Order: sequence, then structure tokens, then C-alpha cells
Amino acid sequence: MTTLKEVAARAGVSIATVSYCINNTHPINPETRARINKAIADLNYIPNSQARNLKIRVSNELCVILPDLENLCYAEYLKGMLMAADAAHYSLNISCSYNDVSREQDLIHNAISNNYAGILLVSCQPQNTDYFKKTLEKHTVETVFLDRLPQNLDVIFFGFDNYTTLHFLTQRLIAANYQDILLMTGPDSLFSESECISGFEDALDQSHAKSLRGQELTTNATKEGAFKVSLQTWINNPPQAIITSSQTICQGVIEACHLANLRIPEDICIITLDVDNWNRSSFYPNIIRTNRPAYALGMQSCQALIKAIEKSETPENRFHLLRDSILDYPLRIPMPRNLNIEKADLATATLNIACTDLPTINAINAVSLEFKNKYRVRLHFDVMTLDELFCVIQEDAHKEHPLYDIYLYDTSWFAYLQQTGCLRDLTNDVYSMPEMRRYFIEKNLDNCSYNGRIYGFPIVGGTQFLLYRKDLFNDPALGQEYKRNHKLSLRPPKTWKEFNTIARFFTREYTPDSPTKYGTAIATFPNAEMILEFEPRLWSHGGSFFDTHGRLCMNSPQNARALTNFVEAFRYSLPSVGSSQEVFSQFADGEIAMCLCYTEYAAQIQNSIHTEYLCRCGYSMLPGSTPVNVGWHFGVSPYCRKMEYVSRFFHWLHERHNSYYMSIFSGTSALEYPYKNHELKKLYPWIDLTADSMEICRSRIYPLKALHGFLPPSQFESIVCDALRTFPQTPEKVIECLEMMQTNLIRKLSK
Repeated sequence: MTTLKEVAARAGVSIATVSYCINNTHPINPETRARINKAIADLNYIPNSQARNLKIRVSNELCVILPDLENLCYAEYLKGMLMAADAAHYSLNISCSYNDVSREQDLIHNAISNNYAGILLVSCQPQNTDYFKKTLEKHTVETVFLDRLPQNLDVIFFGFDNYTTLHFLTQRLIAANYQDILLMTGPDSLFSESECISGFEDALDQSHAKSLRGQELTTNATKEGAFKVSLQTWINNPPQAIITSSQTICQGVIEACHLANLRIPEDICIITLDVDNWNRSSFYPNIIRTNRPAYALGMQSCQALIKAIEKSETPENRFHLLRDSILDYPLRIPMPRNLNIEKADLATATLNIACTDLPTINAINAVSLEFKNKYRVRLHFDVMTLDELFCVIQEDAHKEHPLYDIYLYDTSWFAYLQQTGCLRDLTNDVYSMPEMRRYFIEKNLDNCSYNGRIYGFPIVGGTQFLLYRKDLFNDPALGQEYKRNHKLSLRPPKTWKEFNTIARFFTREYTPDSPTKYGTAIATFPNAEMILEFEPRLWSHGGSFFDTHGRLCMNSPQNARALTNFVEAFRYSLPSVGSSQEVFSQFADGEIAMCLCYTEYAAQIQNSIHTEYLCRCGYSMLPGSTPVNVGWHFGVSPYCRKMEYVSRFFHWLHERHNSYYMSIFSGTSALEYPYKNHELKKLYPWIDLTADSMEICRSRIYPLKALHGFLPPSQFESIVCDALRTFPQTPEKVIECLEMMQTNLIRKLSK
């Protein structure tokens, strides 16, 4: 174990100086502190909080670190551990990592620092072999791993024999004439899940059954993830049987079956790996559950740790797999569903919806099976580009026999569409009951209201926030370097000037040792996304497209400052970036340090990086505290002849459970329910931030009335963005760019 003396020698200072630095008891020169921190990091030194004691006694505390307590299996582990620890006169300190790698590492370091006797760990980073070698072996703390086996590391391990169990279950299903079997697991990088997959695949390979179809799907091991994957994959063509690797995944599958009106086991047989428990009343009936000895595993793992600590015996076998007792008893498999019989389509009507490709539209489409089964009305989504959608609405809304019943429209389009008669007044048709208005976030309903009348149904209510690399911003060495260069602490930026300073710091052209090649990335296409990058900067600098009298003022000094800041940001931005999707992809790949994000796309980003890297993400209020209010609404054709079905559809969307479904798929909802749900707030950390941001966000208002008609928002955005893409580099060019915007807009409005 590294000592204080070794740190002092590496940093070239006295032992006392190192102690002062660690305990913050004396002022230390910043350069000296930086040298000491670097030495601590290089030597992987962890201060011992009990070192101040004159006598250091042997600890009788064990540290237990679990991913969460929602998984029933982990709760059973704890019961067994507590029993074994009490019997040996040890106590347990129990913590959860919540699948956050940095949090798990902090908990491990805290256990070492507090001189705990040993650690019982279900790790969320088992693939991080280098970390465990560097930390646990160097500090010689006794550790027992459970469930998730670290790669290429000789450790004491306890888990279940999932390979044998899955092989057995699959064989039994095949013997019962099941021809379509699906396995759903957590990430295949985890030992427990990869063993399930291997057992399943080997049983399929060894079978001689004809027309046998075996499928595998991996999830993020949460019930929300399993529910989402189910609706995105098999729900319209369900297999005969599904095997899940945990009760948590099984809960998501059951929710999907309930939504699709699938009967268990008549329509689908579900088998889940579970724990040995006599009480079956607390779980969904007709599910086949296995009997893994989780209590025994917890007890035996704790006993093994205590033996290792006390050196009472040297275990010959450090690798332990416990057997599932379902292997020892008769297993009754229900008859499989006949694959040749298709369910009749009972829908008697169709609602045609013109829309663009959004995560929320995909979510509504996925969960619409429930609406179809309940009201016998199918939903048909015609997906098109933004420009096509805007043109379709203008043309179709004035037809006596419209092609579409419902139109999806952006918040910024509302004023234009309402003034040109493209939207039906829904106040009496949909909102006659007060409760239909009550649970919307107020700003979302305001975005489709005019003079007390409501012309839309909000389906996406959101705003912007800053997405940043938390691991980089919290890195002590980077923080010291930034402070030395800029006399400021490295933190999520509060202003757009600070944003550019930090973006420059994380751009290798200006900081050769930067861990990222670029500080940020800015969406430049389509126009609707580029203007969302510019407007928060405009407002933050006191700028606006109008003066207090409602007249165009594109060439104001405030707008000039905002444009100068915006153009500077491109120096630190990844070049040739198109849409926001490309920006998010670059962030997920670790190419940039921070970027603007929208609540609707946050869940999509999370899914693309749901590995140990996800835990490096930080979420912060947008610089300048001037985020744009973004949102989408369903409007109805003035000539719609299916208002009874439309009203039912909107009332169905307004139900609490659907707002949860929308959040699970897209990370946002126009209703208030998800913002008060603790499970979703834990799953999507930006939900609290979104609620705060909605309080201060601003709506986009564009010039509307032209001399001979109305100016569509897309034309306004096109003029502004075409000018922005000239990237003026001097103050004179900035003013010239703004005057070009002013001239072109006046010309367009006067036509």
C-alpha cells in the first residue's frame, strides 16, 4: 500500500505538506498542491481516515456495494449476508452504486480509506480489470465479487449456474413443441448474462427440431428498458415463449404483454430466473419462476470473505456457482400457442396522422396497440420531412375532405397555422372537462392557446440543457490546469463567454493535451436546429428579432455581440456537423466535451451510451439561463369528420400511464406526472433539470404578417440561417451579416 512518505518523495515536498494538502488544514501554493495531487493520482494513494488514531484496531465492518435494491435477488443476498455477518460478530455498511461507475469507485475508495475489513461487491464495471488490479490488489483489501465476474482477474466469486438453468429451460420448451423462443437478458458483457446466452444457444444447437426459431435480445437490465425493447421488437409478432434473466426484466415484458392484450400463458409463455421464495402472491400469476438460492449465496459469500480476512483457511476453490433448484423438480410447461392462427384485426376505424420522425411519435406508435384494442381504432402515421409536413398541413387543412385527421406541428408554427385557419378550435370538443387541462405543464398548453381558446393537444413539452463530460470537468489535473490558465474553476459554464473559454480549453488545436479533439459541436442543418443553437445566445446577450414596438431589429448591438460569440464557438466545434443527431453521436463517441441537448433526445443519447461511459455524463442549465421552449402538438383538421375518435385518442393520451410510457421512450412528456415519479427521475437524471428549465424557457416568436399574406416560420429561419452560415469573422462583417438578415426579411415581408 502506498504511504504518505512515498507521495511526499514523488511530489518533492515534506510529509507534513502532503498532510496539510490532504486535510486542508494549511494554505498550500497552487502549483505545490497540483504536484501533490498528481503524485496521489500516479501512486493511487488513498488516505486512511483512521490513521489519526494512535492505535489502529482491526475493523469488524464489511462494506456491501450493490447496483440497487430494486432487484429482489440483491435483497435476498443482503439477508444472507446479514445472517453470516452477525454470526461472526461483523457489521455491514450497505451502499448502492445505482450503476454509476464513478459512484462505485468512490464507495470502494471510501471503504479502503475507512479501513473496512473487506468488500462484498456486485460491480457495475466488471470489464474494468485495470481498475480492480490497480486499486484492490494494491491496497490488499479482501474482496468477494458476486453475480458479475471481473474479466481476467483471480478473485473470490459467487454466482449462479445460469448456463445449466438456461440450457435446461430451453430443452424443456423444445420438448414441449415450442418453435419460437426468445431470450431477454441484460448486457451480454456481464458474466451472469453471457452464461444465460451460452446455455440458450447450446440447447438450440443441440436440438434436432425442425423450424425452430431462437432469438436473443439484450436490454439495459431495467424494467423500463425491457418494456421499451419489447415494444420496439416483438410486440406485433410475439414469440411462443420468452425467458428473462431477471425478475426486473420480466416486469417490463409483462407490462408490454398487458399493453398488447396478450394473455399469459395462453398467448405467450413467460419464464424468468428468480429467487427461492415460497410467497407467490406478490408476483404476476401464470409466470414460471425458477428458484435460485440467493439467500444462500449471500450467506456463503459473506462467510468466504470473513474466512479470507481472518486467514482461517485458504480456499482451494475461489470460483463458486450455486445450482438452481428448478433443475431438481418436475417442470410443467403449458401448451404452445398455434403459430398458424393469426389474431383478427378488430379495428373498425382509422385515424390518419401527418407527422415527422420524432422519438415521441415512435413511442405513441409503439403503445397504440392498447388504444386499438380498447376503442377498435387504429392509428396510421404518415412520416415526412419537416418541410413536407408544413406544406401538407397548409394544403390539407383547407380541403373539405382532408387526407389527414390529425397534424403534428411545432410550437414555432402555431401562430402561423392558427392565423391561417389550419387548426380546429378544440376548446369545446376536447377540453370541455376541467381535468383535461389540469395535468398539463402550464407552458405546454399555453403554446397552443390563443385568446383563451385551445388549438392543439401537447404531446412533447421540453426545453434545452447542457450535456457535458462530468468525468473531465471533475478531473483534478484538468481542473488545476484550467485554473492556472484562466484563474477560474472548471465547472459547467454559466455564460456563453465561459462556454467558449471551456470549449477552447478542450480543443486540441489550442490545448494539445486535451482529452477531446474538440470542445463542442454545433448543429448547422436543418435550419430549425441551427436557429435553436443561436437563439439562446441571442437572448442571453439581450438581443431579439424585434424591438419593443414589434419592429424588426436584426442589426442591434446586442445581436452583434451574440453573433460574435456564436461565430467564435465554431472555432472549437467539430467541423462539418449537420443535425443534432450527429452532434449527439459525436458526444456519445467521446469526441467532444459538451453540447446543447433537447429533453426529447436525451433518452436516445442515454441508450446509445448505456455503458460505463453513461455515468460520465453531466446535465446542467443552459449557459445564460435562456433556453428555448421546444415542443410539439397534435392539431386537428378544421374539416375532420372523426372528432369522436379524435377526442377518445386525446383522452387516452392524457392518461397517467401513457405519460410514463412517453417518458420511457423519449425522456419527456407534456404532462406533469413523470416529473413527480421517483423511478423515472432516477432513470432520467435530467427530469428535475427540465422542470426547472421550463420555468425560465422562452418561446420562439417570428414575424408573421406580410403585406400580402403571412410569412411561414421556415422562410424566416432560412433567411437567418443562410446569413449565419457566412460565418463573419470581423466586427464589420458581423454588422454586414445582420444587415443582410434585416434587408432580406423586410423584402420578404413586403411581398
